[in-house]
Parts: sequence; C-alpha cells; structure tokens
Amino acid sequence: MESAGDRTATPPVLPRLAHLARNLARQRYRGCDRHCRFFGAYVRLAGWQARALKDHPADGTPKYFSASGMKKNDLLYGLTKAIKTKGPVVVVEGVTDVWRLHTNGVASFGKTISPTQTKLILRHFHGRPVVILLDADAADAAIKVYEKVAGARLAAGDDSPVIIAMLPGGRKDPGEYTREEAWNVVTKVVKGAG
Repeated sequence: MESAGDRTATPPVLPRLAHLARNLARQRYRGCDRHCRFFGAYVRLAGWQARALKDHPADGTPKYFSASGMKKNDLLYGLTKAIKTKGPVVVVEGVTDVWRLHTNGVASFGKTISPTQTKLILRHFHGRPVVILLDADAADAAIKVYEKVAGARLAAGDDSPVIIAMLPGGRKDPGEYTREEAWNVVTKVVKGAG
C-alpha cells in the first residue's frame, strides 16, 4: 500500500489521503468540516493545511492549521508547477494567493521565508525575476523576505531582480484580485525594475 510520503503515489491515493486529513482535523477541531477548506502541498502529499472559511470563527477554530509534522518551512506551495513556467515567479503568503496567480506563484505559508525556502528559490528560479507580493499588512515582512532572497542571490552570483510589489486599491491580499489585476501589478513592477 502506498503511503503519504511515497513519491510514486497515484492520483487515486490522493482523495483517500484528503479524506484522512479531513477526519484527523475533525477530531482535532470540532466543526472543522463546516468551516474549513483543505489543500495539499506538492504533487506528492507532503502534508495538508486547512483554512477557516471565516477570518475569525466564533467557535475558536484557528484561521489556519496544518497536518501534524508538516514542515512548512521546508516547502513552497506551488513549486512543482512554477518550475515549469517562464517569466517572473511571485512569492506570496498563502495557498489561495497562489491559486489566484496560477502557475507562476509559490507560497511560503506565512509572512516569513526560511533558509530552506530561500534555497529552493535560488535553485529553481535562477535567472528569473522574483516578485515578493505579501499581504497589505506585511510591508515590514516583505522587506525582510526581500533582503534574504536578494542577499542569497547576490552571494550565489545571480543578478536577476528581486522586487517588492505593493497591493494597490486598498485590498488586503493578492487573493482579493482577479488574476488579470494581480498580473498587472506584477508586470508593472517587473517592467519598472528592468
């Protein structure tokens, strides 16, 4: 039988794993089946994360929670798809932000970026512009992510741009934009850096 860590897991295994993740979450957080959406990381299931449908659920359910043992600092959600693309790669906070950007986005699972995530960006996106597009309330965090990625790129001899993009229009995160609006922001900052 195939396990969650088996790199050769076939697609029919993934629905069973998602079902298992939902059941585990329901045991840990009552009412999660009514308030959460689930998504996995990578093609092979490295873990799962759920998000409450409401930003501040009344029953005390946390906004986000992840599979026990999931090492979010070692993952970039969307990496396997972003590797296959060309052009800028956009670093965002959350999985739903990647969904909005489509295949050129990766999520760091938060406002910070770990050394392992930085190495993944260096390894897979050499020569490509990297755009940091965090939520509107994360301007200070975006500067720190920029410093880590730009510093690592410079040390590795990659002079491709690392750019911070700010969200216009008073919206709080990239997931609130249409795909076209989000890419207009990205295209504008990449052209401005060139």
